[in-house]
Amino acid sequence: GELVLGVGSDEAIVFLATALRRAPEAHERATVVLPTPTFSMYAASARIAGLDVVSVETHADFSLDVPAMLDAIRRTEARLCFVATPNNPTGNAQTDDTLRALVGGAPDTLIVLDEAYAAYAGRSLSTWLDRYQNVALLGTLSKIGRAGLRIGWVRARPELAGELEKVFEPFYRLEPSR
Repeated sequence: GELVLGVGSDEAIVFLATALRRAPEAHERATVVLPTPTFSMYAASARIAGLDVVSVETHADFSLDVPAMLDAIRRTEARLCFVATPNNPTGNAQTDDTLRALVGGAPDTLIVLDEAYAAYAGRSLSTWLDRYQNVALLGTLSKIGRAGLRIGWVRARPELAGELEKVFEPFYRLEPSR
């Protein structure tokens, strides 16, 4: 995979929403599917980029309702789905089995696994990028004591990383001096 850096993970989320905003043929607008409650920047960034947002309630224990999420993904032909693990604001981490069911059940949807709080979970999903074609990983330095640096990233397959780099603001792009 490749690393695409942003000004915090908020900008990395904008890159993803912007790059994946083209609607499938049968729909007027592209859709992002989100569990709720979750990090508010997913929905805000998606709406700014012109995507429809479909929120799916989590179970009472804040675990993902995978059948309901997969139904929403299939019904809308969602291009994008964000899952924070551990989740913000609930603090719960999703199980590997739950995440595998979601990723495996939506092979045509990019499942972005947000690991902003991975340091508190005692595990990382970094190997998932190699194992699944439809996974990207989101991260940030802000939750490990480096918020002032404003560095966030998306780790993605090279072809997706190339598409993400196309949505950079031109004056923010660092080019080698000639």
